[in-house]
Amino acid sequence: MATETTTANPTLLQEQVASLLVQPLEAQSVVLASSPKIFDTSSPLRIPRLTSGASVGFVAEGAQIPEGDVSFDEVKLLPSDLKSLKVIVRFTNELIRQSVIGLDAVLKTRLVTDVANALDTALLSGTGATKTIKGIVNQAGVQTGVLDADNPDSYLDAIAKAHAAEVTPNRWFINSQDFIALRKAKDSQGR
Repeated sequence: MATETTTANPTLLQEQVASLLVQPLEAQSVVLASSPKIFDTSSPLRIPRLTSGASVGFVAEGAQIPEGDVSFDEVKLLPSDLKSLKVIVRFTNELIRQSVIGLDAVLKTRLVTDVANALDTALLSGTGATKTIKGIVNQAGVQTGVLDADNPDSYLDAIAKAHAAEVTPNRWFINSQDFIALRKAKDSQGR
């Protein structure tokens, strides 16, 4: 049996993977469920980035306005040598026919859950070692601080750090234990 590749079947495989894995994965993954912009491509993805802006100054009425130059470079988000998440689950036709429950649906659900967990771990805390995903917390320039889940002020301190770096946070990724601790936080009167 020949091994099929994305080069030989780009459209067919993209549609199959989208219906089997991508759409359910977007709902199951914590990171993907937060609605990031998704570029559906298997090609290298290059996003232009402004590296320096124009010089702005005050100009008298009727005087010539000086021209400004800006410069660009690009961020490579999907290098062609980046490894991808993959798994093979083998089972026989007899197992499917003889199962009491819909085994294909169970396996699909489990596949989505396992891939979502691996993808969330990689997107949040991946090291980027050996051509894998480098997670948010390991990116250069990430702000860090001490989180006291019992003290809501530590969340405000995190927001202040982000604003000081001219970043407006619009998502929180909090593990369930810290989320419950935050929900239990009370003032001095127990409210």
